[in-house]
Amino acid sequence: MTVPTSAGFAEMAKHCTGTGSPAAFTYIAVGIGTAPGSTATALASEVTDTGLGRVQVTGDNISTVQTTLANDTASWVHVFTSTGSKTITEAAIFNAASGNDMLIVGAVSPSAPMVNGDTLTLTMKCQFKAD
Repeated sequence: MTVPTSAGFAEMAKHCTGTGSPAAFTYIAVGIGTAPGSTATALASEVTDTGLGRVQVTGDNISTVQTTLANDTASWVHVFTSTGSKTITEAAIFNAASGNDMLIVGAVSPSAPMVNGDTLTLTMKCQFKAD
């Protein structure tokens, strides 16, 4: 399950109003910690090595899809290929190659034990809706 973050909401408000200089949320990252909550600004323990570092999602791997209404959900898909050993337990969407604002964060469940040559296809979605 993913949760939106406070920093992510602030950046989305800038996108909606054309204020500031908001950057698009096009980066996906994975980690080996316990996924933090909505007030977090970073993964608990982001992976930066073994082929599992933060990457920019482009082309057909970033889109809007329908959950309830047409185009109400942002979707990011990336296939990570491990060059070492890690157990992936958390993932997030960011708006920069390092640091910056985290839009959503969530636990990878079940966790994904990776060894050299393993692949992990990660899909993250953020639905925009009124409750």
